[in-house]
Amino acid sequence: SVLALLVIPLVLMLVFSALPQLDVQLPAPWFHFQVVSFTSLIALVAAILIGNLTGPRSDVRALFVTFGLIAIAAVFLIHGVATPGVLFDTSVPVDHSAHAAMGAQPAVDDYGSPIASAPASSSDISAAALAVTWSAPISLFVGALLFGLAALPWSSRRQQWIGAHRRYLWWVAVVLYAAYVAIALVFPAPLAELSRLSPTSLYALASLAMLAYTGAALYFWNLFRQRRQLAEGGMAVAAGLLAEAVVSMTLMPLWHLSWWLYHVLMAVAFICALCAVVIEYEHVRHFDLKHYFAAMSVVVVALLALVTGELATRLFWPLVSPEHLNEVRWGVSGLFVGMAALMLLVLYQIVRRGDRLLSERTNALQKQQASLERARMAAALVPIGLAIGASLDLDRVLDTICEESGRLFAVDGAYLWLKEGDELVGRAGRGHKRAEFIGRRLSLQDSNQTSVRVVCEQQPLLFNDAQNGQTARDAIVERLDAYALLGVPLVRDGDVLGALILTYVHAANQFEPADLKVATIFGQQAAMALTHAHLYATVKRQLYELSTLLAISTTLRQATGQEKVVEGLLSQAVGTLSVAGGAVHLIDSERGEVEAVRALGVMASQQKQRLPLEGSLTAHVVAQRRPYFSNGHAEAEPGAEKPKAANGNGHGILTLPMQAGETAVGALSLAFPSSHEPSGDDLRLAQTIAEIGGMAIQRVALYEKTEQQAAALAGALSELRGSYQATLRALSVALDARDRET
Repeated sequence: SVLALLVIPLVLMLVFSALPQLDVQLPAPWFHFQVVSFTSLIALVAAILIGNLTGPRSDVRALFVTFGLIAIAAVFLIHGVATPGVLFDTSVPVDHSAHAAMGAQPAVDDYGSPIASAPASSSDISAAALAVTWSAPISLFVGALLFGLAALPWSSRRQQWIGAHRRYLWWVAVVLYAAYVAIALVFPAPLAELSRLSPTSLYALASLAMLAYTGAALYFWNLFRQRRQLAEGGMAVAAGLLAEAVVSMTLMPLWHLSWWLYHVLMAVAFICALCAVVIEYEHVRHFDLKHYFAAMSVVVVALLALVTGELATRLFWPLVSPEHLNEVRWGVSGLFVGMAALMLLVLYQIVRRGDRLLSERTNALQKQQASLERARMAAALVPIGLAIGASLDLDRVLDTICEESGRLFAVDGAYLWLKEGDELVGRAGRGHKRAEFIGRRLSLQDSNQTSVRVVCEQQPLLFNDAQNGQTARDAIVERLDAYALLGVPLVRDGDVLGALILTYVHAANQFEPADLKVATIFGQQAAMALTHAHLYATVKRQLYELSTLLAISTTLRQATGQEKVVEGLLSQAVGTLSVAGGAVHLIDSERGEVEAVRALGVMASQQKQRLPLEGSLTAHVVAQRRPYFSNGHAEAEPGAEKPKAANGNGHGILTLPMQAGETAVGALSLAFPSSHEPSGDDLRLAQTIAEIGGMAIQRVALYEKTEQQAAALAGALSELRGSYQATLRALSVALDARDRET
C-alpha cells in the first residue's frame, strides 16, 4: 500500500506528460485559496500535535519535524492568501512552475484564463504576484531543509544544547517568518530577483528540496523497519510524497490537473503524518482525549465549513454580480467558519469535562484493580515462595524456579541464566527446546541480546512481538522460536545473579502489562532463594574442602618416606578434584634438574622423566609463585590467577608451585578433561593441596636428612667406641705384662 501510494502520483504525472490532452486546464483561484488554506491547516495541526505529544524534552528529530511542518504551513498559507482574485487583484500573470520561464504555457489573466499578451518583466510584477509565485517553492524548500536536519546524526551534546535552547529557536523561527512576510508583502525585491533568475533559481530550490526529502524519507523508513514504530513510517511516507509534490509543482503547467496534483500530494502527506502519529501514541502511551478531539475536529470542521460555504455561495450565484462574488464568498465562508468554531468550542468543553470525569473514574478503577492485583499476587506468590525456599540445593532451586514461573504465567517455556564472571550460562529450563538451552553461554558484552539487556539494565523487559523489531535477531528468539518474550532480572541487594526468560512459542501478544509487576516480585523471591542456595553451597563446599584438607593432612602425617608422601598427595589430589591424571615434579638443586617422581592417569608416561631445571615449567611457576594453565593445542599466557579452559579434545594442564616457606620444592601438575574445566574453587583447592604437599615433602626431606645425619653420627660413635675399647685392652695387656715383670 505504501509503494502504491508513492508510485501512483508518478504514474499520473507521466501519463499527463505523455498525453497532454488528458491534462485538462482547470483555473479556479478561489478553490485554490481554499485548498491551500486547508492544506496549511492540516500541516499546522500535525505539527502542534507532534510537539504536544513528544513533550518539552522530545528528541531533535521530533523538534525539527515540528519546525518543518509549521514552516510549510506558514509560508504556504501566504501562497494561498496571495492567490490572484482572492484578496489581491493583480494584472500580471503568475506561475511558479518552470513552464512560464521556458515559454511552454501561454499567459493567463487574474482568474487563469489564457490571454495573448506576453509575460511581463519581473520589475512589473506586484508584491502579491511575487508572493504567490515563490511562497510555494520556498515553503517546500524550507520544510525540506528542516526534514533533512531531522535525519542528521546529532551527537548527544548537541541534542542537549538544542533541547535546552528550543525556546530561543522558536523565537528565531518567528522572527524569520515575520521577515519573510515583510519581504513578500512590502519589500519584494529579493523575490523579484528570484523571478529574474528563473527557471535556474526554481530548479535549484526544487533540486535541493527533492534531495533533502528523499534523504529524510530513506532515514525514517530505515528507522521504521528497525523499530516498527508507525510514527516513523508515517514521516517516511510524508517525506516521499512531499518530494513528489516538488516535481509536480516545478514541472507541470499552471492550473492543469498535473499541477493541481501537488496540492493533493501535500495534503495527503500531512494527513499520513498526522494519522500515523495519532495511531502510534494510541498504542504505546497514554493519549490525551482533548488533544485527539481538538486535532481531528479542527480538520473536519474546517473542511465542512469550506464545503458548505462554497455550496451556499452557489445558491446566491445568479443574484450576485461577478465583482461582488468574492465578498459574498468571504461573508458566507466566515459565517460558516464562525458557526463551526462556536460548535467546536462547545463540544470541546463537553469533551474536556467528559475526559476529566473519565480520568477520575479510570484512576479509581486502576486503584481498585491494583488492590485486587496485589491480593492476587500475594495469593499466587506465597505458595510459590514456599516451594522455592523448600530446598537449599542449587540445582533443585533452579528447576523449581522454572517450574513455578511456568505455572504462574502459563508460558510455553521458562529458562534461567546464571551470571558467571562476564558470561551468562544456561543452567536450568522447562518446556520448549530445553536441551538446546542448557549449557548455552552468552557474553555480557553482547548488548544486542535481550537476556544481556535484562541483566545489565536490571529491569524486566517485555516483547509481545518478539519475531519483529529489535528482538528479531536475538539468539534466544531464534533458537527457541519465541513469539512473545518476558525477561526478568534476578537481583539481590544490588547484585545481579542472573535472568529468567519466559516465552510463548505459539502466538504473540500474550503478556499483559500487569505481568511486569508480577514478574518483578517473582524475580525478587527467586533471587532470595538463589542467594540462600548459593550460601548453602558455599558453606557446603568450604566444609568439603576443610574435610578434604584434613584427610590429606592426616594421610601425609601418617606417611613415612618421601615416596609414600608423594603417592598419598597425588592420589588425594586426583581423587578430590576428579581430574584425569597428575604428576609431582621435584627439584634436584644439586644436579640442576627436575624429576617427575610420581605420575598417574594420562600423565603416567612422565614417570621418572628428568628435565633440565632451567627453562622448565616447574622453574617458571616456582619463580612466579602462581599457577599456570595450558591446553593441549595452544598455551595460555602464564601468570593468570584464574585458569583458562582447555580447547579441543586434549587435556588442560594446571601446574601449581609447591613451596615450603621460601624454599622451592617442586610443582604439582593436574590434567583436567575437556568436560571438566577448572573453576575458581578448583584452583583455590588445588593451591591449598600444593601448599600442604610442599610443606609435607619438605618435612619428610628434613626428617630423612636428619635420619641420615643421625646414622652417620652413630657410625662415627661406634668406630670411636671400638678404638677406645682397643686402646683400653692394649693398656690392660701392657699393665699386665709390667706386673709380671715386677
